[in-house]
Amino acid sequence: MGNLVLSLFIFLQSYTGVEFLRIGVGSRSIAMGDAYIGISDDSYGIFYNPAGIGNIQSLYFSSFYARWFLDTDLASISGVIPLGNKGVIGFGIRGLYTDKIERRTEESPWEYDYYNAYFLNPSIAYAKRLKNFGFGIGINWINAKIEDETGNSLFLNSGIGYYTKFVDFGVTLSNMGTKILNTGLPANLRMGLCFKPKDDLFLSADIIKQFENDLSYNFGLEFSLMDNLIFRFGYNNNFYSDNFFKKLSGGIGFNAGNIILDYTAASSGIFGLTHFFTLSYTFPGKIEGIERKIITKEEMMGETYLNQGIRYYNQGKYEEALNSWDLSLIWDPDNKDAINLIAKGKEKLNEKRLEIFFDEAVNEFNQGDYLEAILIIESVLELDSTLKKAKDLKEEAEMRLKKRIPKDIEERIELGLSHFVSGDYQSAISIWNEILKLEPDNKIALDYISQARSKINEEIAVTLENIDNHVSLGNLKIAYDLVNHMLQKYPDNKRFENQKIFIEQRIDDIVNKHLEDGKKLLNSKEYIGAEKEFLKVLEYEPKNSEALVNLEEIKKQISRGEKEEAERLYLLGIDAYTRNNFELAIDYWEMVLDINPSYPNVKKNLERAKIKLSELMK
Repeated sequence: MGNLVLSLFIFLQSYTGVEFLRIGVGSRSIAMGDAYIGISDDSYGIFYNPAGIGNIQSLYFSSFYARWFLDTDLASISGVIPLGNKGVIGFGIRGLYTDKIERRTEESPWEYDYYNAYFLNPSIAYAKRLKNFGFGIGINWINAKIEDETGNSLFLNSGIGYYTKFVDFGVTLSNMGTKILNTGLPANLRMGLCFKPKDDLFLSADIIKQFENDLSYNFGLEFSLMDNLIFRFGYNNNFYSDNFFKKLSGGIGFNAGNIILDYTAASSGIFGLTHFFTLSYTFPGKIEGIERKIITKEEMMGETYLNQGIRYYNQGKYEEALNSWDLSLIWDPDNKDAINLIAKGKEKLNEKRLEIFFDEAVNEFNQGDYLEAILIIESVLELDSTLKKAKDLKEEAEMRLKKRIPKDIEERIELGLSHFVSGDYQSAISIWNEILKLEPDNKIALDYISQARSKINEEIAVTLENIDNHVSLGNLKIAYDLVNHMLQKYPDNKRFENQKIFIEQRIDDIVNKHLEDGKKLLNSKEYIGAEKEFLKVLEYEPKNSEALVNLEEIKKQISRGEKEEAERLYLLGIDAYTRNNFELAIDYWEMVLDINPSYPNVKKNLERAKIKLSELMK
C-alpha cells in the first residue's frame, strides 16, 4: 500500500506538473490509443485540438467517467453549440478526485490520517470551419488541491485541421500557460493523421512532442462490422511502462439513433487497467446561437425525412430509407447528409439484393435449371457488372446449356435465349416455335417455350397483384400507368383490358365528383374551396381542360402576388412528388419557373422528378 501511495503522490506532483492532463478524455480516442486526439472531431476536442469541434453541426453533449483504486475518479462533461456560419462554441469541464491518501511521519510511522487531492479543468473553445480547413482556440482554467496546498492557472489550446473524405490532418499546440503548484504544465505539440480508405475504417496516428521530454507516438484503428457496432484498438507509447501489452487499448461503440455509448479498456500507467465509459447525444436540427435557429419549412421537412431515413436504415429497411432521403432532397436539395446517405443506402441495398439473387441463381444452377439461373444472374450483373463469381456461374450455365443443344438449332435457340434473358418472352417463344415447325417434338424448344410461358404468367400475376394493391391504396394514377404499360407488352390480355376499364371508371367518377363540387363552390364564389377541388382533378388528369380553365378563372378572382403564387405551386409540386405523381409535380414546377425562373431549388427538383418519371415508365 505504501508504494501505491508514493506512486500516486509522484503522479500528482511530478516534474511535468498537472499530470492528469496526460490521461485522455472520451472513450473513443482512448480506445484508439489516444491517436485520434490530434484531430478530435467530437466535443472532447476542446481539451486537445479545438479545431475539431468545427465539424459538429448540431447541438451535442457528452459525458465521460472512469474509476480506479484508492477511490480515484476521472469524469468529464462537454458540449458543442453551433453558431451557423459564425462557427461553433465548445464547453466542458474535466476533473480528477482521489480520497483517503494516507499521511504518515517518520517520527510516528504507525500513526496516520488521510488527505485528498483534486484537479478541475473547465474549458471553453471557439472553432470555425472554412471548406476543408478548421481553426480553433480554447482557454482553460485549472483549480487544483494537493493535501493542504491549492493553486490556479490559465492555459491555452490552439489548433488547425484539414478534413477530406479520405484523409484528416491536425496540428495542435496545447497546455500553453503559467505554472501551478510550482510545477510546469505538460505543454506539447501534437500532430494527428487519419486515413479513411472506407466509410467504416479509420487508421490513425499521432506524434507528440512534450516540451523538455522525448518524442512519443500513438496508433489507432476503428472499424465497423455491423451498422450500429464499432470496434476500436490502439497503442499508446506515452505510458510509463516497458510492458508492450500495457500500452494497448481496445473498445466498442454502439450507435442507437442520436445516442452513442462507448466503452474502452486501457492501461492508465500506475493505475493499471481501467474501464472508461462515454455517453453522448446529438440533438436533431441545427442551432443558431444558444437558441434553436428559426429554420425554413423546407429545411425542417428535409431534416424530418432525413432522420426518418436514418431510422429505417438502422432497421435494415434500405428501400424505405432511400425513399425518405429522396424526399429529404426534394424539400432541401442541398442537404449533403442526405446525398451522402443515399449513396451509402444504395450500396447496402445492392449488397442485400446481390446476396439474395446470387443465392437464388446458385440454387437454380444446382437443380439443373440453367436457363433460370442465367436469368437471375443477369439481375446480379445489372447491380454489379464486375462480380467475378456471377460471371463465372453464368459462363458455366451457358456452357452446360450449349451441350444440350444440337448444332443445327443452336443459332435459333441462342437468339431466343437473348430475348428471354431481356424479358421479351413473346419474341423468344416466336423464335422457338420456328424450330417446332420443323421438329414438332423437339424437347429443348418445347421446354424453353414452357418456361417462357411460365414467366409470362408469373409477370402478369405479379403485376395484377401490384395493380390491385395500388387501387386499394387509392394510387389510381400509378395503377393506370402500370395497366397501360402491360397492355403495350400484352395487347390482347383480357385481364389488363378489364382492369383498365375498371380503373378508368373509378378515375372518371372521382374526377367528375371533384369537377361538380368545384363548380358549385365557384358559383358560390368560394374560390379557395373550388381551387382545391379542381387541383384534385389534376392529380388524376393533369391535362384536364375544364379544371385548368376554371383554375385560370379562380386565379383572376384571388389576389395573389407572384411570390405567393410561386410558393403555392412549388409546395403543390412537392405534395404531388411525395405521392409519386411525378407528372403533376413536373407541371407545377414548370409553372413556378414561368412565374420566377430563379425560384430556389425548383430546377433541381424538376430534374429529380423527370428521372423518377422515366424510371416509373420503364
